[in-house]
Amino acid sequence: MKPLIACLFTLAIAGIRADAAPSSLPQIQAEMRNLQFGKAIELADKAVAGKDEKADEALFLKATALFQTKKYGDAVSAADRLIADFPESDWRYKAVFLKAQALVELKKFAEAAATYEAESARILSPERKQALVGEILRFAEKLAARSLLSAGGP
Repeated sequence: MKPLIACLFTLAIAGIRADAAPSSLPQIQAEMRNLQFGKAIELADKAVAGKDEKADEALFLKATALFQTKKYGDAVSAADRLIADFPESDWRYKAVFLKAQALVELKKFAEAAATYEAESARILSPERKQALVGEILRFAEKLAARSLLSAGGP
């Protein structure tokens, strides 16, 4: 009995609920690697409906699977849903480019061009460039401090 209590206590401290379902993402990824796009789409739908902790990535994989099966209109819809439902997700940016690629396949060149133009403006904006410079400077400072310490400096 004590080992069970200790195990549950450890899980509670780690912030892991004993009753929490694991993410289905590894299974979706495996189906994608095996080119089983239909199964991947099905699993992704379940993950999103079940509010999986990685539903944003599952939705991106669904959009990718739809694109790979040449269901370009559905891929655009899935990408749009990710963009709308997960505006803070890192997968949103990949979804925007996947959407543009699907629009090209649908021969909706003007829409695709507008999407690429908007993302190019975001990527090349002065604000983003300044943020990148700041990150590079922070990295350089940490690297310099580390080099000084390993060289026996101050």
